[in-house]
Amino acid sequence: MERASLNIDKLGTKDAEPKAEAALLKVPGVTKAKVSYPKQSAFVEYDPARVNIGKLVAALQAVGFPASPTQARYICPTCQGTYQAAGACLICQTTLQPIQPEKAKPAAKKAKR
Repeated sequence: MERASLNIDKLGTKDAEPKAEAALLKVPGVTKAKVSYPKQSAFVEYDPARVNIGKLVAALQAVGFPASPTQARYICPTCQGTYQAAGACLICQTTLQPIQPEKAKPAAKKAKR
């Protein structure tokens, strides 16, 4: 199983959460879906052999919610879900941790001749 976090545009009210979750759960290969109105995002657990991110985005767009993959800045230390904003994991409620960017290795100095 893999996990994905999606940004959702135009998730007008909290009442829209069940509609977006239902659309994702109808996609063959999706095992979990949790939508957050305050974060305007969805967290999805899926089988990559059966579904890809494009199909998840298409499922949300089909019910009126433009979506896109999230550039992750936070990670759940428990289930490894990734998110754009700080807070608690939508699946297991664990506090998210910032993803530490990899530091670039310094370039090797050329020997003087």
